[in-house]
Amino acid sequence: MQQDWGWVAWVINGLVLLAALLLTARNQVNALLMRLMNSGKPELKQLPFYSAYYFHRKSQLALLPKNNHIMFLGDSLTAEGEWAELLGIPVSNRGLSGDTTYGILQRLDVILTCNPPKLFLMIGTNDIERRLELSVLLKNYQNILQQCCKALPDTVIYVQSILPVADRPDYPNKNQAIAIANQHIATLAQEFGYPFLNVHPHFVRADGSSRHQELDPQYSQDGVHLNGAGYQQWCNLIREYVEA
Repeated sequence: MQQDWGWVAWVINGLVLLAALLLTARNQVNALLMRLMNSGKPELKQLPFYSAYYFHRKSQLALLPKNNHIMFLGDSLTAEGEWAELLGIPVSNRGLSGDTTYGILQRLDVILTCNPPKLFLMIGTNDIERRLELSVLLKNYQNILQQCCKALPDTVIYVQSILPVADRPDYPNKNQAIAIANQHIATLAQEFGYPFLNVHPHFVRADGSSRHQELDPQYSQDGVHLNGAGYQQWCNLIREYVEA
């Protein structure tokens, strides 16, 4: 029996050591990426995170036919929504998983040629995840709205607040950063005369157990992306603007 327990202890010690090595490797990779992100070069701030999927879907979206449908533009939160069926109307979904304000700017020319009657924009979660400076995020956001204002004078741009996420020990102030960004994004929307849809409070944990207004777990399994209840909530919040 003592030999059996000794073998179990040896396995446990080995697993603990392996976990420590993996954590060290992860921290080293994160440190390398942070150095790239802080290099001052916009392309290096983003490219390490882009995948083959990103470029494949981006190229596909660029080829889709132009129409007069309402458009949804953003990152994976937008991309994963079955908007047409949930809302019961034709919708052009131009969400792209992993996208950022930089990414939106890089593909905005294609978006602008579609001339949608309404455009629902939500972007910034990945910028904050990658610890992009708030001033840069807001400058990019301002650039997005400026181009939309100039090229789409008849389009109503609904600027949506960034959603909360689950609290994480490795990024304890992320929800605080989201809240601050939303305040500035609301101001930008007002400056351009666009409606600001503050959906953020409707996704915050209702029991008050979080200090940082984290995402209510009833809406997500991973603390970032939404489940069916999350998308139903989102649709309920914007339906009146979609149908107006």
